[in-house]
Amino acid sequence: MGRLFCFRDATLFVCGKFSPNGLIDPQYFRAHAAKMGVLKTFLAVMILALPVEAGEGAALPQPNDQQLRHFATCAGRLSALMEHQWLVDGPASEKTAQEVHALSALIQAIMVEGENNRALAWRIEAKVAQRALLMQVDFGTDKKRGDLARNRSDTLIGPCRAMLLS
Repeated sequence: MGRLFCFRDATLFVCGKFSPNGLIDPQYFRAHAAKMGVLKTFLAVMILALPVEAGEGAALPQPNDQQLRHFATCAGRLSALMEHQWLVDGPASEKTAQEVHALSALIQAIMVEGENNRALAWRIEAKVAQRALLMQVDFGTDKKRGDLARNRSDTLIGPCRAMLLS
């Protein structure tokens, strides 16, 4: 049985399951509506069934630059954490690797053609910044700067991990 995960942000809530090989199992990737109570599901269907003006379809939330940037930045930060954990805490890197993989799948799912370079640049930029913080924490000579770097690192990674409800 694979490990379950959920992702949420302002416009999207999805859940899925990691297969034994650590990849997202697509047959279990489903919308949050399956977990909603009967009444909530009924109300959601009724609202979606309301007539819309001619020429307009039901508007689904569209991914935007801000959402893509957030996913890419979080993937970069968690990638840096995973690589750092390889050095200092091997077993923790496995959980982080699954989180990075889940974010990568979300990035690929919402990325519009032609945005690869921007998403990769955001990811690398965040990874380099996070790596600098983590190096200061474990290998810096100034304890006060190390403590500040640890707090900043935790502050930046916290929302990324909270977004993936694993």
